[in-house]
Amino acid sequence: MKLNVGGQQSIDRFPEGWTCVDILGGADIHHNLRKGPMPIGDATVDALYCSHVIEHLFDWHLSFVLSDFHRVLKPGQPIRIVVPDMDLAIDQYIADGRTGDSLQCYMRWWFDPTRTSQGKVYLNHVTGFNFDRLRNLLKQAGFYKISRVKYATSHSPIFEGCDNPDHEPTSLYVEAVK
Repeated sequence: MKLNVGGQQSIDRFPEGWTCVDILGGADIHHNLRKGPMPIGDATVDALYCSHVIEHLFDWHLSFVLSDFHRVLKPGQPIRIVVPDMDLAIDQYIADGRTGDSLQCYMRWWFDPTRTSQGKVYLNHVTGFNFDRLRNLLKQAGFYKISRVKYATSHSPIFEGCDNPDHEPTSLYVEAVK
């Protein structure tokens, strides 16, 4: 089994053969990552892909969620996590002149709780990542061979076609192994 965690909104462009786990209706497995372990057996997953999901989780959920990702993966199998890259956002803010208007623009994009998804109010990004932070969290969860990769490039062909081209300019791509 290959898991696409949190990918319901982009399921129409995702490669076939992946099982979608998402809080949104229509997922193969409907699950809220904050509410407990995924209803998937230990060491039963061949690959796990998670794009633009964990930045919506508060810090106190991250250790549990990443450990749960580790739990479901078979030994030696890969994980690919894609998140907005805070280093890129900060660099762009500085390039935009660090004005009050640009600061408000970036703060609203990152943290505004009034943005909507499918007509519902939800918390937008509640935590941020750069490579060092995500690498440390993955290491704490038990992953190794943690590396930064580029859009549509992978150490494993299993992730071919998974990345969303809309996320390329602002994202951090990280792969690891259980």
